[in-house]
Amino acid sequence: MNIKTLIRTSLIALGMTLAPLGVAAQNLFSAAILVNDQAITNYELKQRTMFLEALRFPGVPDELAPKQLIEERLKRQPQINWAFASAKKNYNSNSNPLPNG
Repeated sequence: MNIKTLIRTSLIALGMTLAPLGVAAQNLFSAAILVNDQAITNYELKQRTMFLEALRFPGVPDELAPKQLIEERLKRQPQINWAFASAKKNYNSNSNPLPNG
């Protein structure tokens, strides 16, 4: 076995070992749950689950995390809609052309 074959075999083995890590990292920030067009990512779910475990919160963290995050998104929805409407109103009132002068 020459050195080129050894290096090629090592690189292929390393690539096959690290390939799942790349897929996992990409999926970490993908949407796990959609709530009124707002995404809850796998990362948020994982972080909330770990937080609940660290606090020793009563119940099953894997079941509580999505419920809590969905409730938070629903509570924030009116605030987001109000902020968007307010920003749109301000933009429209400031977008008038300058008077000729």
